[in-house]
Amino acid sequence: MKIGSLVIRSIILFSLAAPTAYSQMLRSCPDGQAIQGFAPGSLICAPMLAAGALNAETAARQAADQTLQNNITSGDAAAVLDAKNYTDARFAEAGLIKVLTINCSAGTSIGGAIAAEDGKQSLELRIQGNCPEHVLIKRDDITLQGDGGGATITGSVTIDTGRRAAIVDLTVTNAAGDGVTVVNGGSATIRGSNMVDNGGYGVSVRNGSFALVEGSVLSRNGRTNLEASGVFVGTGSMVRGLRNTMEGNANAGIDAGDNGTYRSEGDSITSFPSGRVSVDVYRASLVDVRGVTATGNVDVNQQSQFQVRNVAGFVGSTLNGNINVGALSFMRLRTGVAHSGSRNCGSGPGFFTNPGNFAVCQVDP
Repeated sequence: MKIGSLVIRSIILFSLAAPTAYSQMLRSCPDGQAIQGFAPGSLICAPMLAAGALNAETAARQAADQTLQNNITSGDAAAVLDAKNYTDARFAEAGLIKVLTINCSAGTSIGGAIAAEDGKQSLELRIQGNCPEHVLIKRDDITLQGDGGGATITGSVTIDTGRRAAIVDLTVTNAAGDGVTVVNGGSATIRGSNMVDNGGYGVSVRNGSFALVEGSVLSRNGRTNLEASGVFVGTGSMVRGLRNTMEGNANAGIDAGDNGTYRSEGDSITSFPSGRVSVDVYRASLVDVRGVTATGNVDVNQQSQFQVRNVAGFVGSTLNGNINVGALSFMRLRTGVAHSGSRNCGSGPGFFTNPGNFAVCQVDP
């Protein structure tokens, strides 16, 4: 009985002492710290986070993520450009893009640099100065990037079957024929560049090819070929245009023929010389322009279509010149488009037809 009573007494004494001992241990951590764990004969203390610190950090991260998403969603150009530059730099570091500087004044050439590569890596050629040559691209993923002001190709660029080519911040001038040609299933982006004073077309896209032409100048082309225009698209090809300037070309600013399609936003077109057209559409082709300013006549012929509309973000579309709609062709001016000049199907709102050549004009009120 004595042994049992001793055990019971020990249990009672420990239970009474434990809260006091625990409280003393808790108080043994410095101010601003709490027990992290126990070690033999001692405590492990760690700093306490300020109240709400984790919530504040989480909220800051969420706000930063939302800000980035808002920038991307709203089409923030700076955010998109930063993302592209970051991605391009990482690709280059990983060896996925090979970057070479081409200084033609020092004896190097664009064609020589392309020929020296095996085609397994994407290639970015940074062009300095003036390169007097005719560049042929027959492989994928080549970028010709102007490096500093005045980067020029005095000659021409032909993308023949090559895909995802890019011409950026360059001037292509004084070619005997067309300035830039995309042909035989090739695809290209032409951005911030000048195709000027060429003998033929500024840009010619043919034979099932595609080009995006953005923020570029296509002027005074057709110096030796009076049928040449700023941009030509034909034979089953498509061009997407964004905010380009076309003026002083021998035939037209936009020239679509032989089942070609041209769609654009924000182009500015001025025909020259007097009597030439700003837009020429023929042989089953389509031109659909938005937010356009065009000065000069428009010709639509041979089962083709021409449509003009306004678009948010641009000044409304304005056409100054006569619109001639030929055989089996269709023209439509959407609501709000300003037009000064005659229309050979009629001049008021609604549908007008020319029974002699089965042409149709529609002007939305």
